[in-house]
Amino acid sequence: MNGVPIPNDLSVAELQAIIKQPGRKTWAAVRALGQKPEPEALTCLVGLTSHLDPYVRRAAVEAIGFHQSGQSASNVICRMLHDRRGFIVRAAIQAAAKLRLDDAHDAILELVEDLDKSTRLSALMALEGLWLPSDFEPVMQTFLQDPSPEVRKQAAWTLRKNAGPECWNRLFSAWSKDSIPRHRVWACELAAQFGTRDLLPAIRDLMADRNGHVRSAATQAAAAVESR
Repeated sequence: MNGVPIPNDLSVAELQAIIKQPGRKTWAAVRALGQKPEPEALTCLVGLTSHLDPYVRRAAVEAIGFHQSGQSASNVICRMLHDRRGFIVRAAIQAAAKLRLDDAHDAILELVEDLDKSTRLSALMALEGLWLPSDFEPVMQTFLQDPSPEVRKQAAWTLRKNAGPECWNRLFSAWSKDSIPRHRVWACELAAQFGTRDLLPAIRDLMADRNGHVRSAATQAAAAVESR
């Protein structure tokens, strides 16, 4: 880690001793604690989330995300979602996503509207796995309105992964006319999965799309719809 081998062969006590002497080996030792199954390792990591050094706090929450019992520290990770430092918040988001912490869902959803673009991206990525049906509207609005093209693209990925029968038609309407070919392909895929014959005129328009991948997906969608 940062050019330093992660000392997974050391004991929890030995790793704690390294952490008490700040230096390049600190971050590798913290990560190694995340690989230790002992409860003492997790206890140490939880303690480090209150460290004065914000970079130690970030390393600690990242390591909790890797610990096999990390879910038991759900309250700590949720607390760190409200840290005043964005890089710590993003580390907590990633830890919550790795551990599938349902308790973190609501706070992460709020972060979809954070002022920091990187935090909005992290929150949207986490929602791919923590998704609730009620997330559709706020994530859809992010896709439609966020000032960052990168954030809008990630919102689309999150929506695509969780598209279902209750929302596919709105996605089809938005994506079938989108300037990004991948989104038009997704519109065709949704039509193939959920569409009915009344959608055929729109699908046929996509069969004449300037992009070959879109034309191919539209052809398959038309065949799927016509076969129903």
